[in-house]
Amino acid sequence: MMKINVKRSDLLRFHSIFLNACPVALNKVYLIFCSNDFLLLAKVIASALSKSITLQIQYDDQAIIHPFYESNNVNKMILQDVLNIMDDSALLNDHGMISLTLSDSLSVLVLLENLLLAKKYSIKNTLS
Repeated sequence: MMKINVKRSDLLRFHSIFLNACPVALNKVYLIFCSNDFLLLAKVIASALSKSITLQIQYDDQAIIHPFYESNNVNKMILQDVLNIMDDSALLNDHGMISLTLSDSLSVLVLLENLLLAKKYSIKNTLS
């Protein structure tokens, strides 16, 4: 079993990035990450897809979030697609930053909100 340690402040930062990227549609977002953040986000998403990965959140920041999209359902197929897009289309620029275009990133936002609110969430295997 693999354990991934993540700080709540990192999850809050990711949540803010996804929420501010396109708060209404969330159909297509353009993101730029440092390499460490890119890998951490991929690990967080992978933890929702695998029972052999445990995500341990370090509560270093107790900030309260107001969920944009309240749902306990996270679509496994869409999260898998997000990981595939991250793998296939991430571009490294001259400054060591990774640029990425994600479609349907709402599932990532829902996952982050559930993790930040410490809610139990269910993974759907089919498209909703």
